[in-house]
Amino acid sequence: MASGNDSYILRRLDDPWKLGLWELDIALPFSLCAFFGMLRGTGLSMFVGVVFGYLLARAVSRIKAARHPAYIKHVVYWYLPPLISRKKALPPSAHQEMVG
Repeated sequence: MASGNDSYILRRLDDPWKLGLWELDIALPFSLCAFFGMLRGTGLSMFVGVVFGYLLARAVSRIKAARHPAYIKHVVYWYLPPLISRKKALPPSAHQEMVG
């Protein structure tokens, strides 16, 4: 075989996005809490932000582990305002009745 072959073969196509070792929806609460702790400007607030972010990320991962893989997307669609969670192909979240 040629030594200059740099091709990469994907194992799975449906893997979720990752940030480090965490999936994006688990890493986002941690990153936001750590960022807001860093904005305060003291070491204690950064430490509190990291600890709170870790606990929040752990809670999200436990909630996600017991349910469907797209559970967080469903919660965002049904409970957040339509400006944040609006999709053009889906009905408004206020219409919760099945059609058809």
